[in-house]
Amino acid sequence: MKKRKKLVFDTGEIPHLWAHRTQEEARNRQGNLYFTGDTIYSYGSHFPIARHAPELDSDALTAIRKREAQRSAEKAEQTKRERAEALVRQQELITKWRVGQYSGCLYDVPVMLRIDGDQVVTSRGARFPASHAKRALAFVRKVRESGQAYVRNGHTIHLGPYAIDRIEPDGTVKAGCHVVSWEEIERIAPALDSVPTSASAIDSTSEVQS
Repeated sequence: MKKRKKLVFDTGEIPHLWAHRTQEEARNRQGNLYFTGDTIYSYGSHFPIARHAPELDSDALTAIRKREAQRSAEKAEQTKRERAEALVRQQELITKWRVGQYSGCLYDVPVMLRIDGDQVVTSRGARFPASHAKRALAFVRKVRESGQAYVRNGHTIHLGPYAIDRIEPDGTVKAGCHVVSWEEIERIAPALDSVPTSASAIDSTSEVQS
């Protein structure tokens, strides 16, 4: 006489039996967790918990891998195009900002400067008198000549309502959230050299302090 296959198991065993596909069906004693074929159910056939994915042959797997590789390549190409387009748009905004045709802020590029009437404007939206900038420019030149960094310490270099925190030996200026390269400062230097100097731009001594 053929031995009858066991179909009733402890609740904790049902998910393992289903996952390992050891038999076609099984249930717990309460009948509220069971599986038939590829699907495991909870409290009835209208509540399937999970279903085994059909096994794929090598041709199907190869086709899937090809599709995934194609999608990845298409996504990479799309990302490359979007980055290139973003760079073009950014460069257009930079060009417009420099000539005063764009007045918005640019945070994703190094800080830029331009002269707007009697003021210097930064690409992050700060404004200060050009006369202050001229006086500060002279001080930055002294720092470069001395080779010693300036750190704000009882000696304030004003740029309108702002103050310079540090000047590096290479002329890089740090003021609040702004870090301005000497190259950018030098770009507007010829225009600043012709601006009348403000005596209120610098407090205390004008000696370079490290």
